[in-house]
Amino acid sequence: MKRIIAFLACLSSALNSTSLNAAMPTAQFLLLGQGARSEAMGESVVSNAFDNSASYWNPAAAVYLKHPELGFNGTMLPGEVSNSFFSFIYPLKALSFGISVLTERVSIDTADTNAVRIGDANIVNENVCFLAALKIFKKLSIGATAGSVSMPSGDNANASAATVRIGGLYRGDKYNFGASLSNIGPGLRFYDGGTNEPQPVVLRAGASRSYFKNNNLMLSASIEKVVNDKTDAALGLGTEYYVGDNFAIRGGLKIQDENTRPSLGLGVNYGWFFIDLAHTFPVSNLEGTNMTRISLSVKIGRGREEGDTSGRAAVKRNEAVARKPGETINLAIADFSGKNVSQADASILTDFIRTELVTMGSYNVVEKANMDKILAEAAFQQTGCTTSDCAVKIGKILNVQQMLVGSLSKLMDTYYITINIVDVETGKIIASFDQEAGSAKELKNASRILAEKIGGAR
Repeated sequence: MKRIIAFLACLSSALNSTSLNAAMPTAQFLLLGQGARSEAMGESVVSNAFDNSASYWNPAAAVYLKHPELGFNGTMLPGEVSNSFFSFIYPLKALSFGISVLTERVSIDTADTNAVRIGDANIVNENVCFLAALKIFKKLSIGATAGSVSMPSGDNANASAATVRIGGLYRGDKYNFGASLSNIGPGLRFYDGGTNEPQPVVLRAGASRSYFKNNNLMLSASIEKVVNDKTDAALGLGTEYYVGDNFAIRGGLKIQDENTRPSLGLGVNYGWFFIDLAHTFPVSNLEGTNMTRISLSVKIGRGREEGDTSGRAAVKRNEAVARKPGETINLAIADFSGKNVSQADASILTDFIRTELVTMGSYNVVEKANMDKILAEAAFQQTGCTTSDCAVKIGKILNVQQMLVGSLSKLMDTYYITINIVDVETGKIIASFDQEAGSAKELKNASRILAEKIGGAR
């Protein structure tokens, strides 16, 4: 991570010596970052915006959301200025779609010809965008937003122009890399015969790394440069630490023009609801440079995959997976079934997952030799057991609380692993997990990831 930060610092210096246009861009409200989580992390989230703020920071991140997500954040700025951001993202298997609305309202005192105040006038600047993102490989995605930006131009008219944002993201098991280019489009003309004033084209690039078994610590870094402006590039540094699954502590720094802007924040989630808070401290004690922001978001409906943190704590599908204090659950693992693969390969994968779970110590896992002996004495054939009824029968014979059943499938060159955990007493599937592997060599690593998901969901 130190090398990545050093590289970004060098890239920042290189960008400071380049500029596409010396003119000051208009629509400066597009530069105010969105989301309390990003604000608390020094706006270093271009590589890990795995929430509804992806439509602002990096559209490519939207494809990794597991649930439809609706979010809103608001900010009060000095000088009677308010900024709000609404976003909705709907993820599918390898696609995501969404919409976002960024609004800035400026309240201005109005006066008559005698300079007597007669009321307030509100100026509204707005950016509306539609999002689409695509996962082109297992760990690589691209995304874009397209929409319009509008600002008042006098005489009750608006200056408006089309605007586009594009992004790309690589998401690994520990490292993430992302980049985006925002506010691409024609300039805004505010009066007849005037010249088009350019939008602030912003280049962002960054990386993040997760630490510990459950990836509950993240460090991130990014650079941000308005490429058609003379201002220096900004370097953002951030950290996020989850205490359990429901509480996050965040901190960050944003460094630009020899000024350092520190920030702190908290995140709390309850079920499907998330609340994020952030406070930015003053820059060099300049009045009006501190800011407090709150973001609210809700996940809607059942996700397309469980057990993944996605940059914030995972929402558990069923609390029945969790053990009681001091209790270790007895678990048996049936041989996986194979689809378009040999049964021997499926059995080897079963052994991989069994070994990983034993190593983690999250369960009392029944030894395979003992399991085979008991089932043989009961004249029960376990191969191909994937249904809840079959799992319950095996579980009762083995006298365990939960059964893990699954399958290994192959489609073209990709392997797909599907796992269900069944409560033996009720016969209900209490948790489901799946994982992909790009080749046979990746199955061992996929088994480790699945074991971490299973252990983390408890």
